[in-house]
Amino acid sequence: MEYGFDGLDELLKDDGVSEQEQDLLWLATTERGQRFLLRLFQDAKLFGNIFTGNSSTFFAAGMRELGLKYFNELRRIHGVPDEFLGQVFRLEEEK
Repeated sequence: MEYGFDGLDELLKDDGVSEQEQDLLWLATTERGQRFLLRLFQDAKLFGNIFTGNSSTFFAAGMRELGLKYFNELRRIHGVPDEFLGQVFRLEEEK
């Protein structure tokens, strides 16, 4: 399921949008990019329990922080489809 964004080309040319924001926006508006981001958020256990009872908790916490960094950036970027963000929030329900 592809969520197009009519003004994507204009937004990507906007001087006020950083290259990193443009890249994330492109990922969030393409089917393949959305699948990649959803896998990244699942692997990062964005909404899951990261505590393992041993030292691997520190590794899991680092992965989660990275996932949160990109998730929060996506939430700030104008033009990321609400439907995609909804898919990410549904990951919490599936855990």
